[in-house]
Amino acid sequence: MSGTVEREQVEQLLEDGRHVRFGTADRGPVNVWWPSHYRADRASIVVYLHGFYSHADSAFFEHRLASQFRDSGRNAVFIVPAAPSWRTDPIYWEDLEALLARVFERTRLKRPSGPVMVLAHSGAYRNAIEWLAHPKLK
Repeated sequence: MSGTVEREQVEQLLEDGRHVRFGTADRGPVNVWWPSHYRADRASIVVYLHGFYSHADSAFFEHRLASQFRDSGRNAVFIVPAAPSWRTDPIYWEDLEALLARVFERTRLKRPSGPVMVLAHSGAYRNAIEWLAHPKLK
């Protein structure tokens, strides 16, 4: 996977919020966005899993996800991790808790205590199935 070096991290202001993109050595890139009005004590977590024929970076930028997240008006941390781009690709994040721990370690955000929601497009159902037992998943 290109652009997946663990130490690589980009932070920027984007669409009235903050965007952090970091690479992982073994699980691909992760994009994280949260609004300027983010308050951890009342926030939730939304994980967006892209579908086939897409990647975490292309989905985030080409589908203008930061704009869509902003327009939702939600006080949430939005996470767009690498997911399978084709039916034979591996699932990079089998453990939802491992993904969340990595995100909050890298962004240094206070982790919200609210629910976790997952949006899975197309073949991303394969990944979402792995996470159904997570106690915070709503």
